[in-house]
Amino acid sequence: MGGVTDAGAAKSGMVTDAGAIQGAGGAAAAATPAIGSLDTTNTPVGLWLFDDDLTDSSGNGLTLTAEAGTASYTELGGKTWIHFDGALRLIEATTAASLAILGDMTCTVVMKWLVPPSTTAQYIVNKGDAGDAAENTNANYVLYQSSTLLKYLHEYGVGTNSTIAQITTPTTTHLFSSPFMLTMVRDGTNILMYIGAQLMSTTSVSGQTPTGGGSGDLYIGDDSDGSDFLTDCLISGVKITASALSAAQVKAEYELVFGG
Repeated sequence: MGGVTDAGAAKSGMVTDAGAIQGAGGAAAAATPAIGSLDTTNTPVGLWLFDDDLTDSSGNGLTLTAEAGTASYTELGGKTWIHFDGALRLIEATTAASLAILGDMTCTVVMKWLVPPSTTAQYIVNKGDAGDAAENTNANYVLYQSSTLLKYLHEYGVGTNSTIAQITTPTTTHLFSSPFMLTMVRDGTNILMYIGAQLMSTTSVSGQTPTGGGSGDLYIGDDSDGSDFLTDCLISGVKITASALSAAQVKAEYELVFGG
């Protein structure tokens, strides 16, 4: 899979993807720089690296399965990536207590969009509630793209009250065709969202502790309601940690994957 050189790629956290797709002038793009892997630093509760399989590298045995579609893989930057083709939906169906995080947490995703952003949302990571109800009902944590925004939400209080944090710039238009690292940190006071090592947004969540999602499944590549918001992207790693990483720790993870 490839892309075109993006003018926004010079921003922190973006690598110019240079695959087989040619630019407007017909010249082939340059090769994608080497991309590394997330690791077990900071003791993740779930770590999926998609090295031609769906196993959990955290040591907690939380292997994913394809609930819809078929898992396929591609090489980019010397790393194996799983291909979400608008049909693939992965699930961790043990409803593991370790993934039901109501307090501090961090979710990191190394990914690359394959289609430009649209008005239809694309869900990246979604921890729902028991029975896998609608995507924002008792959601424990959700990372998704909507229009040109990268967003996070969780439910608090009663019903579908949702805390929304979002990155408004750079938009997913700027990120399109460039591999990047998206990190969401929830520290009990704020939701902090990073692209690479750069803090892009801070949203207060004081008094809005998540109240749901403790007994639902974890989905990657779709919402919990089934085939509503399937995504078109490549992902080389998803890491969930039951602690709020500092800016220095986020930077260290970025440098591990994309170099210093």
